[in-house]
Amino acid sequence: MIDNIGKKVTEAVGNIVPFYLYEGAADSYPYAVYFYTPEYHRTKDGVYKITADVTVQVYSDAFDEAYEKADDICDALLAALNADGFKCDMNTGSKECVEDVWNVEVVYSITQTV
Repeated sequence: MIDNIGKKVTEAVGNIVPFYLYEGAADSYPYAVYFYTPEYHRTKDGVYKITADVTVQVYSDAFDEAYEKADDICDALLAALNADGFKCDMNTGSKECVEDVWNVEVVYSITQTV
C-alpha cells in the first residue's frame, strides 16, 4: 500500500487557497500549509492501513478571511476523504494572531485503507 493521504489532501484543498507542504512560499495572504507523518499499520502480510494526524494552518491578515478559508478547507477535506477507502475526522482547532497575521489551525485524523 502506498501513502496517498498527502495527495488526496492536496487535491481537495488546492483550489481554495495556495497550499504548501510544511512551509508557505506565498507572496500574499491567504495561504495554507499542512504537515503530517504517516503511520503504517502492518501484519505479516503487509500494510493494511495508514493513519496520520494532518495539521492544516491557514494564514491571513484578516480574521474573517482566515476563518472562512479554514472552514472551506474543512468542508473539502471531510467531503473528499470520507469515501473510497479513506476516513477523515476533525480533531481540534485553534486560532492566534501574531503581528497582525491570523493563523487558524485545524488537526484532522485521516485513515487510508486502500
